[in-house]
Amino acid sequence: MNYPEEKTRTVGETESAENTAAESVATSAEAPATAAEAPANPRRRLGGSAKRLVAAVALIALSLGFLLITAQFPEWISTSYKHFSRFVIHAVGTIFAAAPFSVVEWLIYIAIASVLAAIVVTIVRSIRHKHALRRWAALGSSLLLAASMIFSMFAFCWAPNYRSAGLAYELGLEVRERSSDTLAAALAEIVDEMNEVVTELPADERGAVDWGGFGDQSNAARRAWQALAEESEFFADCAPLWTKPVAASRALSHAGLTGIFLPFTGEANVNADFPDSGRIFTMAHETAHAMGCAAENEANFAALLACRASDDPLARYSGLLAAFSYCYNALCSVDREAAYEQWYRLPQRAIDDYHERGEYWARFEGEIQKVATSVNDAYLKAMNQPSGVKSYGEVVDLILADFVARTGYSE
Repeated sequence: MNYPEEKTRTVGETESAENTAAESVATSAEAPATAAEAPANPRRRLGGSAKRLVAAVALIALSLGFLLITAQFPEWISTSYKHFSRFVIHAVGTIFAAAPFSVVEWLIYIAIASVLAAIVVTIVRSIRHKHALRRWAALGSSLLLAASMIFSMFAFCWAPNYRSAGLAYELGLEVRERSSDTLAAALAEIVDEMNEVVTELPADERGAVDWGGFGDQSNAARRAWQALAEESEFFADCAPLWTKPVAASRALSHAGLTGIFLPFTGEANVNADFPDSGRIFTMAHETAHAMGCAAENEANFAALLACRASDDPLARYSGLLAAFSYCYNALCSVDREAAYEQWYRLPQRAIDDYHERGEYWARFEGEIQKVATSVNDAYLKAMNQPSGVKSYGEVVDLILADFVARTGYSE
């Protein structure tokens, strides 16, 4: 809010213009003042803080209003908005694709450092000078405005995907409660495919699977998504970009995370530290988020579809490992003996990979992982995923729906 500049009467205001001018010259000669030395108008600065506060509140209100309105039209989100979101994310991602590192990761570091520096500067200036309240108001309103701008980008360009009609609707699949026999049959098919593809895996001179480098794996995930785009009408407009390695990958492992997607730069960011066998599937999963599959179970399923559509045995194997893990755990909860039967049919290569993963993640169990999981759980629940982190495993419902649709399995 702008305040009118206040006019005050001086002792010489009723005197002649000549006397007033003479006094002014004399004062100027005794104590010359420059623009830099002139005291700032505190009311004008407070007005700047008030403007930023109003702008921030307006942006937040508009964003929330947009989310509330679009949530009433899930079919529209699936049929129209999701394709718009893909276009925006791809356009933004193309801008940052040339950087070999995760741009959004470094933007986060810069943002944290900038906020901390601003807080320190504000503390120092508040101690050395007056108007501490005004300075903190300026800082707080600036941070709130920046946060509201970030939130509005998230709300308008990607967040409505959480309220879509769902991937089952979009792909014409029937998701409902299935019998344990159906689950066992689907798991058996996965094991059959694993035993087939494991013979095609490239090996190095020691006989170990040659997964190549991070770039090779990223290319495999990208080509898998291109194959899915050619195979599926719903994903036909998908144009996947390269995934980026996270510099702080070990920190992600401590948090129990294999990857992260933030729509602001359109980059799919992946932990480059955990075992190779799960990397391509994770890359496909983070790419699925960029393609508008917001819910974790749907991103998992889309990643599985992409890996299955690929002609690269490494991509197919990585996807099958993930699919087996989710279905095996689900079957164990209802029929442990049937689950064990499929475990004993696994190729030794797969068993070794599962053991390697278990040993790796066991090293990072602790309070940091618990806190990170709690934060992720709260975020997912706030984003219309009531099961929180458990929603990852709900991919089994989609796997079974797809299994029945493809095979005509009779329950």
